[in-house]
Amino acid sequence: MNDDRDQIEANLRLHVDRLAELIGVRTLKKPKTMEATIGSIEGAIANCKLNFSKPVVKLLKQ
Repeated sequence: MNDDRDQIEANLRLHVDRLAELIGVRTLKKPKTMEATIGSIEGAIANCKLNFSKPVVKLLKQ
């Protein structure tokens, strides 16, 4: 693998681990877990310097 691919894989594993271990089970019955998930995803996207539209985030928050 090249360095970029290794970094992407490491970042993805970190993100999945955070969702599973720090936030735990995500369910609509526990809105705080969904909010934490959205925050984690927003942070991951920001760290990748990708642009995303707020309507996507709004959809996630519904």
